[in-house]
Amino acid sequence: MKYLSVISILLVIILYSCSDNSTNSDYKYNITFINETSYTLTISDAIGGDFETFSIASGQTKSIKSKNQNIFFNISHPKTDKIISYETISSNKFRLFEYNYTVQYKIFGTAHSVNVTLNNPSGGTEQYSNISLPKTYSYKHFEDNFLYISAQNNGESGSITVQIYYQDKLFKSSSASGAYVIATASGSKP
Repeated sequence: MKYLSVISILLVIILYSCSDNSTNSDYKYNITFINETSYTLTISDAIGGDFETFSIASGQTKSIKSKNQNIFFNISHPKTDKIISYETISSNKFRLFEYNYTVQYKIFGTAHSVNVTLNNPSGGTEQYSNISLPKTYSYKHFEDNFLYISAQNNGESGSITVQIYYQDKLFKSSSASGAYVIATASGSKP
């Protein structure tokens, strides 16, 4: 009877171990996150049941196991004015990053004033007259895919440079010099 109890306990342990391993074998994909932000972020499964919620510190690279190769996740972070986003590097690697503005239009130069035409976040056109330089138009959120800025010199001399920044990085730039010249930069979001 004593041996039967010991055998029963061993059998329960073996069965539990086997069932535990089969659950772990469901997590067969390695997914890597690279946190290039200044914040500790919390990553959670957007669908549920694919992977456990975890935190990743600033500057840290962390790999997790997932049941699926294609995952859907949410990013939570401390309150900040910055925008936290991610970029897919490969099917199983994500770069987490931060930026101040989705789009910025910058105009500068030696012209005294310019007339400005730009594409706004909802895809409309805005025009401004007699704008002194330098001038920056900043947008946290920009829904339209097309970016456009044009500035025309109002004087008989001077230079103009227009720049489009996307997620705080220079995307397009154009310059012109002379009387009533126009500098234009445009393109679809990268």
